[in-house]
Amino acid sequence: FWRIFSYDPEQGKPDFDKLCDVSLEEIPKLAKGATRVHIRSLNDQECHVTSKPGTDPILRLRQGLSMNLRVNGDGITKENVNQLWEGTPAALEHMVGASDTESNHTISYSF
Repeated sequence: FWRIFSYDPEQGKPDFDKLCDVSLEEIPKLAKGATRVHIRSLNDQECHVTSKPGTDPILRLRQGLSMNLRVNGDGITKENVNQLWEGTPAALEHMVGASDTESNHTISYSF
């Protein structure tokens, strides 16, 4: 496992200079050798999600893209989030996003 980034609530965005094991450029390379993505809260270790093997989250990371959309560009909805992720209910709520046509919404993966 590699810590890819830590979210800084004061900045309101990921802080790639803190607590990182890899550079932003290395993420797609690591994703090519992975089958799943695991995300957990720094504040609550019991709050976590893991992508289902070979699904959109890891496929998008392999392309150097964010995980807030499906491979086809559609948003992640309450109806399809369980097709992609498994985890605690509170964490799954954070994985629901918007499509590119709705906004430039970016999911914060810190919860």
